Amino acid sequence: MGSFYEHGGSFRDHLSSARILELGAGDGLNSLCMAALGAEVVAVDISTVTPTIVDSIARELGLQSRIKALAGDFQEMSFELASFDFVVGKAFLHHLEHDMEERYVKKAAKLLRNNGECRFAEPATNSQALDKLR
Repeated sequence: MGSFYEHGGSFRDHLSSARILELGAGDGLNSLCMAALGAEVVAVDISTVTPTIVDSIARELGLQSRIKALAGDFQEMSFELASFDFVVGKAFLHHLEHDMEERYVKKAAKLLRNNGECRFAEPATNSQALDKLR
């Protein structure tokens, strides 16, 4: 597959046939979109409701063979090393304490295939007040 930047194009251009792990999948919207664009997706969220929502929508859309939803703590789950082209996540890192965030990112990196990439979007920034509450 090669590096995303090496071959140019948008993220969407690299989804068909990519294997993706989404952390903090929530209602599964991003995972379902990536599956609809041809990716094989594992959607992980701490919420026990996520698999029910994702599985139901995936069946309705005929995507059940392209997506698997799991509930639980990513840090406690086991995955085959070097098995994903991308590990992605949106708006979940701010929920983690700094040491836990570091462990998540290190584990995610170990799950990447050669030239794989982690891509995280975090619209919420850490604040000193939030850090004190932790």
